[in-house]
Amino acid sequence: AGTGRVPGNINGVGGAARFAGPDRVAVDSAGNVYVADYYNQKIRKITPVGTNWVVSTLDGGLPFNPEGVAVDTATNVYVGGYSDPIIYKLTSVGTNWVLSTIAGRAGSYGTNDGVGTNARFEVPNGVAVDSATNLYVADGVTIRKLTPVGTNWVVTTLAGKGGVEGTNDGVGANARFSLAVSVAVDSAGNIYVADLYNQTIRSISLTGDVVTIAGLAGVIGSADGTGS
Repeated sequence: AGTGRVPGNINGVGGAARFAGPDRVAVDSAGNVYVADYYNQKIRKITPVGTNWVVSTLDGGLPFNPEGVAVDTATNVYVGGYSDPIIYKLTSVGTNWVLSTIAGRAGSYGTNDGVGTNARFEVPNGVAVDSATNLYVADGVTIRKLTPVGTNWVVTTLAGKGGVEGTNDGVGANARFSLAVSVAVDSAGNIYVADLYNQTIRSISLTGDVVTIAGLAGVIGSADGTGS
């Protein structure tokens, strides 16, 4: 989908579609692809139809530039971004998509855990969702977890310490990150983090144990190899 170096905001089939800064992607169980279209301030959906891919727009009306995107087993879409300390949810209602805020508050930055809009985020770049619909957010120097409880979302800090950068491995608040920007979760519930400024890939176990699995903190390069 899209045509190289030709930006725009056009739905369509394959190369006829246009994007403006497609940032990150997620895939649902039916093979539909969801794209955080940064400069267009939209989430785009790419649907396989035969040998073609059809691009459409989720019409929820995002008020910011999206970066992280995730989709759960019920095809609800979750969105985060550097420019707004909020986690949004897009829910399909008939042929429409309804936008709601599930955690954080516009213009209010911070590191507070809490329920829904009482929680605060710094830079919620990356978003992932597990099979139990828990959300994980790469929030700068911390990894946050959002747990659905009834109609609420409870935000806790899974790893890292707000306002404190570093390279340390460790359990929970003893671990350190330096701009975690992307996060993914596997079928066993292990979490993987792209730690941008540390130039490392980190893993977080079910017990909250953070381990550097690839790269060497502060060392830029392109070498293949094992671990550090």
